[in-house]
Amino acid sequence: MNSDLLSKVWAQPNIRPQLTDSEWEDVLGQARRGSLLGRLAQHHADHGWLATVAQRQRYYLEGALRRVDRQRFEVQWELDCIRRALESVDCRVVLLKGAAYFVADLPPRRGRLFNDIDIMVERSHLPEVEGALLRAGY
Repeated sequence: MNSDLLSKVWAQPNIRPQLTDSEWEDVLGQARRGSLLGRLAQHHADHGWLATVAQRQRYYLEGALRRVDRQRFEVQWELDCIRRALESVDCRVVLLKGAAYFVADLPPRRGRLFNDIDIMVERSHLPEVEGALLRAGY
């Protein structure tokens, strides 16, 4: 396995990767382990390169795009649930990492897959926020 194949894709973002089947296996594995398969797939879709990828590898990329698309609705629903759960709490809630990218529609949002939604609140409001989230089922 070549450990830097995925890095080469990101290092030259406007050049279509010319990979052998074996290298594609490495890149897909590296992307999966790094939770970057969605971003790799979105990168290829954004550049119009999906059709140039062999069918076997394209299957994984297209599957990742479907997962990203489905998760976009799930994240929006989850954010709405969190907002409703915290309506009665009078404090500022800051979204972090992926959720912040998502809400602000920043470039790192594209192709991003989520495991959770991270928020930050003032320490003095933490018990109240935790209680509201627990009452809402979190």
